[in-house]
Amino acid sequence: GAYVEMDYFTKQDCMRAMGGARESTTETLGITNENGRIALQTIAAAKPLKEIQPDEQLSWGKISQAQHTLLWTMMKASEIWDQEVVNAFSDFYSGLDEHQIREEPFGDKAIVEYQAQARREWHDMQLNGEGMNLAMINNTLLKNIQQEI
Repeated sequence: GAYVEMDYFTKQDCMRAMGGARESTTETLGITNENGRIALQTIAAAKPLKEIQPDEQLSWGKISQAQHTLLWTMMKASEIWDQEVVNAFSDFYSGLDEHQIREEPFGDKAIVEYQAQARREWHDMQLNGEGMNLAMINNTLLKNIQQEI
């Protein structure tokens, strides 16, 4: 799957992305491919939301909330995401949530920056046919990010 900002997986923006927060009940429909089948979807739902913030601008609280929806979505899309990958993402977020750096100054901000960078790198590597174990936290990189903040 493609890299998607975590803000799409927060409760508010997830509903908005799915069209739940739209006022109009009559919207233009377009054709999309859903699990190998043709489906209809509102044109507005297919457009990126303007209000979506990059991962680096989110709080750890928002990322933490969004990761539950991300993991649930990955599990439901088992034809795209292998269970091994879902487990790696789960271990990744658990490791970050429990990381001792969160108790230090700028620790949560460093965790937010690290998760954005690591997730983007993981997706880029997948596009190139390469792999990386996302669950293995690079403590040196995390500490460097913290020092730059």
